[in-house]
Amino acid sequence: MAVPLITTRFRGLLLAVSFALAACATGAGGSSSASPGPPTMPAAPVLSPEDAAARAIATDKRFAGTAELNQGVIGASKWWRATPLADGAYSIVITLGYGDCPAGCISRHNWTFTVTADGSVTKVGESGDPLPTSQ
Repeated sequence: MAVPLITTRFRGLLLAVSFALAACATGAGGSSSASPGPPTMPAAPVLSPEDAAARAIATDKRFAGTAELNQGVIGASKWWRATPLADGAYSIVITLGYGDCPAGCISRHNWTFTVTADGSVTKVGESGDPLPTSQ
């Protein structure tokens, strides 16, 4: 029986799930003096836009549940776009929309990251409407 290959579409999702499981495992037992802040993903090469997006999404808990931009989806409030850069890097723009998103979101806030081929993530900028206090 042949085992189906994992598509690149799911590779980023698997990377994010693996990261979440590893983060849960490291918190077991004893008291923790870990400081709050973005988690650090294990070192791994970035092989696809999905891999790069998973790295950027992992930098902020507000990005959890963010999906790739799909123009045909109505009501989405979190999405990412990837643009290939030189040397296997990607520019990732994460957008959080709010305010009547079933009608297309009245307001949007964007974060732009560069994710290198070795998996390093750098926040390049932030723009858009002011975030609501619940964000």
